[in-house]
Amino acid sequence: MSKELIKLVLESNLLNFTVVALAIVYLVSKFLPQLAKKRKQELETEIESAKQAKESAEQKLIELKAEIQKAKQESIEIINSAKETAENIKDKILVEAKQEIERLNKNAEKDIDFQKSLVLDNIKSQIASITLKQIEEG
Repeated sequence: MSKELIKLVLESNLLNFTVVALAIVYLVSKFLPQLAKKRKQELETEIESAKQAKESAEQKLIELKAEIQKAKQESIEIINSAKETAENIKDKILVEAKQEIERLNKNAEKDIDFQKSLVLDNIKSQIASITLKQIEEG
């Protein structure tokens, strides 16, 4: 009887194991696709978010590059404008300096002519005085 009992227990255990294994397979086959589908959707959502973030970053990069290019162009324009303004100021200063030199030269010539006239008048006066003295003495 012990062999039959052992055989019966083994058969019963085998039957229990088969039932439990089938139940596990059934439960796994029922819930695993749902879990896999949910995980797949989560991954697809994360991938889509990453794509959108990448596109947004690329667009921002394009905008920043355009702003940098615009700033470079503006700085070139400012530098060119400053050079032109400096050149105009230099030209104006040179013209004014030439005019001032001409004015000073004219004033100097007038002053020289005036001084020359004074010296000539003085010389004429001295000559006249000397001539009168010689005539009186002579």
